[in-house]
Amino acid sequence: KFDLNFLKKDSVTVVFSFIGMKTQERLIKDTLVTDMVVTMVPEVDELHEVVVTGFGNKSKNSYTGSATSISREQLMSAGSKNLLTSLAAFVPGMQVVANNERGSDPNTRPEILIRGRSSFEGSSNVPTFIVDGAEVNLDYVFDMDVNDVENVTVLKDASASALYGAKASKGVVVITTKPLKEGKMRVSYSGTFRTSIPDLSDYHLLNAAEKLEYERRARLYIDTEKEQYKLDELYNEKFQRVKEGVNTDWKSKPLRNAFTQNHNISIAGGNEYVRYSMTARYGSDQGVMKESKRDRYSFGFKLSYNKQDKVYVSNIMTITSVNNVESPYGSFSQWTALNPYDRAYLPDGSINLDLSYIDPNAPIPLHEVSLGSYNKGEQFYLNNVLDIKIELLKDFRIEGQLSLNKSKNDTEVFVSPLSNRFKGKSASESGSIEISNTKSMDYSGRLMLSYNKMFGPGTLLSLLAGGTIQSTESNSNGYRGIGIFSDKLAHPAFATKYPEGEAPSGSQDISRTMGVFMNANMIYDDRYFLDASIRYEGNSKFGSEQRYAPFWSVGAGWNIHKEKFMQSLRAERLKLRGSIGYTGNASFSPYQAMTTYK
Repeated sequence: KFDLNFLKKDSVTVVFSFIGMKTQERLIKDTLVTDMVVTMVPEVDELHEVVVTGFGNKSKNSYTGSATSISREQLMSAGSKNLLTSLAAFVPGMQVVANNERGSDPNTRPEILIRGRSSFEGSSNVPTFIVDGAEVNLDYVFDMDVNDVENVTVLKDASASALYGAKASKGVVVITTKPLKEGKMRVSYSGTFRTSIPDLSDYHLLNAAEKLEYERRARLYIDTEKEQYKLDELYNEKFQRVKEGVNTDWKSKPLRNAFTQNHNISIAGGNEYVRYSMTARYGSDQGVMKESKRDRYSFGFKLSYNKQDKVYVSNIMTITSVNNVESPYGSFSQWTALNPYDRAYLPDGSINLDLSYIDPNAPIPLHEVSLGSYNKGEQFYLNNVLDIKIELLKDFRIEGQLSLNKSKNDTEVFVSPLSNRFKGKSASESGSIEISNTKSMDYSGRLMLSYNKMFGPGTLLSLLAGGTIQSTESNSNGYRGIGIFSDKLAHPAFATKYPEGEAPSGSQDISRTMGVFMNANMIYDDRYFLDASIRYEGNSKFGSEQRYAPFWSVGAGWNIHKEKFMQSLRAERLKLRGSIGYTGNASFSPYQAMTTYK
């Protein structure tokens, strides 16, 4: 309730405002007004109207580059299985190429193509991923929870290279997580449950009787160069098994109905100045091959301070741990090659090791499962982003950002000495264990000056200039030992030697980049717009004779839907745009431009 006291000859404007709501104004001239209904409307940025480039947001009405923005609601509508898979449903030309040879393996990352495959030898096709302003690798995005994402923008032309340099040659995927909100402390939970059921309807394989008859007609049991009675004995023994009802469905042995779950709990709150959130997540993704899985654990903390939009400071930290286990049941194709007239188990309950028509040294799938062999790994990620924005003067702002990314990837593969692949080999050649470790550290910094000025309705000038610096270092090593005498001694200490011709391996890759950039964007009367960017970048991956290179783009456009003659058509957006620019490529080995000796 409000009591308003003012002179009768006056009029007043009552302003209704609330944090997170659009301000409403009402002009009162009649002092007898007793009731007034004011509907408050949330003041949120319409993300589908904004292009999030990672170097500031741009209006879609004035952006000339090729960009596709996808909101959280759109991503969720495509399913919650994987962020990358959901993206491909909305980005024209983007391909998420699944590795069909690995089937539903939850630990297999797909190949991401945004600007096609590279023709440069040794070059990667993986785009650059930016999460909350910091560059991350494909594995980090692969393990992200879709529920944490607020918006994704995919940049894929020269305008991206003018901002990010040579690393943008394969496209840039800019991911923004949920923003902090004001309010009392609140606890929220989200959970996702999903099942995966193997579909074998495409496998039209012969049953035991049909397979044996097929072999007979193929004259597999007639050979004039051998004693015919042995082939007759072999055929009759298999025929007797078929008559006894042996018809093993091998392809169902390694499969299961997989269950996937994801749980996310968060605590958030804050006031007008300070806001915070803490998030804990657990996810478990099973594959339809038995015992294959990928478990994810993560913790995130966000803290921000905002002083009337004059000073803004935020820090985002995320810690993620991933444990993956490959199925001991091997490749599914091994199981489809087995014959249905062979028993899986002998009458005494032991595993049948005498299977028909397989290589003597080939793994016997059911036998391999019973051993102590394994293939497992563990990944660890630490990401921290510090962001500072200060308004120096009206329409003039300085921004700084520091980010740290640390990752570690450990894998261990053990093959039991009892495996059939070591059949006929000596004890000193049987059993193997392979260890590999990779560590990486990435530092990056950015300093920007921005200027935004309105010149009447629908006319805006935006200027952006700054510099970036980045250092990336990775170190990997690995080795394989053989001669492990026991199925129970899965440890490198029990290996007796390296395989012949092999030795421990390792590599160290260091790359550094620095660059300066400028961007100018102007829109007149909300109809005609220009966009120009230039970046001058130095990269340690470039050849010594040209360590620095320019990247630029220029574009112009026309918002046809803003013209008066289009008003009756009610078109949401009809835009004509064009751009031209210069791109490069740095998605290759750090030392590929150098002559090296080994």
